[in-house]
Amino acid sequence: MLENVHTAAGKTATKTFTVNIRTPRIAAVKGVEAGEVKLKAPRETVQEAWAWDERLTLEFNGSNPSVQSIDIKPVKSPTIFLLGDSTVCDQPGEPYNSWGQMLPRFFKPGIAVANHGESGETYRDSLQRRRLDKILSVLRPGDTVLMQFGHNDQKQIKEGKGGPFTTYKDEIKAHVDAIRAHGGIPVIMSSMERRNFDANGKVVPSLIDYANAAKQSAQELKTAFIDLNAMSKPFYEALGPEKSKAAFAAPRTGQNR
Repeated sequence: MLENVHTAAGKTATKTFTVNIRTPRIAAVKGVEAGEVKLKAPRETVQEAWAWDERLTLEFNGSNPSVQSIDIKPVKSPTIFLLGDSTVCDQPGEPYNSWGQMLPRFFKPGIAVANHGESGETYRDSLQRRRLDKILSVLRPGDTVLMQFGHNDQKQIKEGKGGPFTTYKDEIKAHVDAIRAHGGIPVIMSSMERRNFDANGKVVPSLIDYANAAKQSAQELKTAFIDLNAMSKPFYEALGPEKSKAAFAAPRTGQNR
């Protein structure tokens, strides 16, 4: 939420930020039945229980963290909801993190970021685990929903349960239609590429079909589209095979991401 806040001896600084809190409970609204999000155990029920307990869990870092007082006030603010996989979700501890986890850092007070992403998930999981229903139950007209899946959706090909230009696009449409029906603004995002280089230092594409399917869906459904897949490749290549490791948690031997 805040980065590198330094104060001189005897001085104080006041900082303000907006935080989203939630529980697994789903309130009944038009088109959504009451119930609960089907949390993953033990990841979300133990390691990440703090993300679902309707409380604030604050962490202060630095060589000499000094907090004089905390003033908490309930507010209603525009919300940016996130749906996605491990490259989006709030990771439970260092050295892992994601672009979604860093996103609140770039907004001024008055905008809340509600990260409903989870590791290992797909558009299908978002529907079946009722993550989308949870968002719809609290979504207010004008709120934005950023959606980025693809890495794990690939597994459905091997299992014979789907593909990028069939079920994947159908599931994207189901999300877009539901969000729009509740007054929200859907934004489709292609998946960030995996870090894997050829002998010439060029990124080896591994998600191009899903990136193209996401782009097609955005064009067909007339939604906003952010092509993270295309943007991530030159980023990795500019850093190169060695320096790009700094953008990832230290990979194990033989692991690229």
